[in-house]
Amino acid sequence: MGDVRIGVRYALNLSRDPDLAEAPGTLTRDLPPEGSVTAQRTATTTPKCDHTGLSVVPAPLDPAGRVQEAGLSTPQPAHRQVLNGPVDDSPVVRGIQVALMEADALEDLSNQFAAFKRDYPYRDIFCDGRRWRYRIGGAPDGPPVLVLTGATTVPDPLFVIIADLGQQYRVIAPAYPPASRITDLIDGIAALLDAEHVTTVHMVGSSFGGYLAQSLLRAYPERVDKLVLAQTGVRHFAGSGAMTMLRRLLGVAPTRVVKAFTWRTWQLLLTDLGEDGPFWTALLRDILDRQLTKTQLLAVMAAIADFTAHHRPLPGSTVASGPVLVLASEHDRAFARQASEMRAVYPHATFRTLVGAGHGALFTHTDEYIAEVRVFLKAPESTELRP
Repeated sequence: MGDVRIGVRYALNLSRDPDLAEAPGTLTRDLPPEGSVTAQRTATTTPKCDHTGLSVVPAPLDPAGRVQEAGLSTPQPAHRQVLNGPVDDSPVVRGIQVALMEADALEDLSNQFAAFKRDYPYRDIFCDGRRWRYRIGGAPDGPPVLVLTGATTVPDPLFVIIADLGQQYRVIAPAYPPASRITDLIDGIAALLDAEHVTTVHMVGSSFGGYLAQSLLRAYPERVDKLVLAQTGVRHFAGSGAMTMLRRLLGVAPTRVVKAFTWRTWQLLLTDLGEDGPFWTALLRDILDRQLTKTQLLAVMAAIADFTAHHRPLPGSTVASGPVLVLASEHDRAFARQASEMRAVYPHATFRTLVGAGHGALFTHTDEYIAEVRVFLKAPESTELRP
């Protein structure tokens, strides 16, 4: 009964939190089919962990011969003539100029996202009857890097760091199928690494992806070179009992209620997305509305509870074979309070804190985030440790 009260109280607190006001930006509902290249499986059988029969086919082209890409709507270039017009210090014109400069920044992100989907097409494998999709791209001969996304279950919100790493590394970024157990998720990830003939890999785990990265480290320590744990912890902030009861409550609710609750949770964690907020809001909203099902959302809740109850690392239980970077945020509402616990579990890790950042540090402190990861992965092992 105590867990029931905790789960209900957790749901009610989220619904009443003043920070959960609707975030700026709207969902673009008329996007064309996602992806410039699709990975299709030619085999029809689904053995335990099969990765044969992969083929990549090009997406259709528009009348001008360009790849049709999903993207976020942005102002047309002709509307920007105010930026280059005569000097006018009036508040109205300056306001328009600022707005158009912000629109340019949003268009740049939209173009980067379209290029990301073109350069990192999906492939898929089947493992234990589940279809695993994963984006792959970057430097073909570079060291492999596995990027594990959070509870959005698809890697697209991390496209900025994926594209940056892809300049020097071969990047693999899976989307998670509905799986309620951590073991099923890490076995599937190991299977897709096998499919790509990757024996050892650098890992970057963000938020829920950090749970998976830590679980992979414990299950397959010999396969992990360097490990980055970004905006994550050694347990979920809501507790396994609360998450279990919350999943049961939402299990009998309509899909729209489950998605509304999920959106409010994301808003609670990502309270300030900065000047690029409209882009990230539209992207996250699109993922939730068009790509995620109730089954997937409930499976993530179950996996979170499973991690905290059965897979959370304790001091002395996790021995990393390679260097570890813990990249935290000063104002992370989910994990900032776990700093001492992380240090106890990873006493020899490098700890870095992004000042002023929250849970969405990659969205708001992009340059600092990327610089920390880039420097860590390139540094010789003998110089890894620093305060």
